[in-house]
Amino acid sequence: MGRKILSHSKLDFDGKIEEIKRDHNLPYLIINFNYNYEDFLKKIKRFGKIALPPYITKIRKFEVSDNKNYQTIFSKIFGAVASPTASLHFSEPLKNKLIKKGVKIVFVTLHVNGGTFLPINTENFNDHKMHIEYGEISKRTSNLINKLRSNGGKIIAVGTTVLRILESSKDKNGKVLPFKGNTNIFIKPGWKINTVDALITNFHTPRSTLLLILHALIGESITSKLYEYAIRKKLRFLSYGDACLIWNKDG
Repeated sequence: MGRKILSHSKLDFDGKIEEIKRDHNLPYLIINFNYNYEDFLKKIKRFGKIALPPYITKIRKFEVSDNKNYQTIFSKIFGAVASPTASLHFSEPLKNKLIKKGVKIVFVTLHVNGGTFLPINTENFNDHKMHIEYGEISKRTSNLINKLRSNGGKIIAVGTTVLRILESSKDKNGKVLPFKGNTNIFIKPGWKINTVDALITNFHTPRSTLLLILHALIGESITSKLYEYAIRKKLRFLSYGDACLIWNKDG
């Protein structure tokens, strides 16, 4: 799309493209809409569709059920273009059961960018340029996480999105600090993950940055065995697939 549109083009949705930029691998447009923020959101909700991953849209069109199925119960702040799919496995009854068992649920924010769908196209994954995403961790949340861990509790990240913002905020000892801003960290083999004891995540596509997070967490060999097992057992992959609980090898 970005290749076909020029700066200052007038579009039929009552807006004007001010500038075309690139966030490393991902082209994006700076658009000036002729609406105030509240009216703009109404237009988005009326005419917009959820940005499903390419591996879904290649085989079928958007369905009305995706409005519910591709949204998490934890969603509160408008801004992400994709769902943090690990949390799709959680329902209100399950959340309440966890709370009754004494599990503390704390919230962080990372606005998932469309760049999360981009495969690694470089011959060496170290040459891949990561996209930028905006995130926030409040002081209250960081204090609670650190207190739970210092008291012997286990920190389990629900999804690579949560893990990414925690790793963006940490100090060298894995202490979670308050955070507000952009991150483009690239978690890959050699990166020491020390903010969490475990990760809940779905199965990821080959040559994806999300798969490299597993390599950093448990190693390439164990990751390969895990995926071979999943294939043999015909587990479901990707966004609407099955979830795994992965324990940090350094935990």
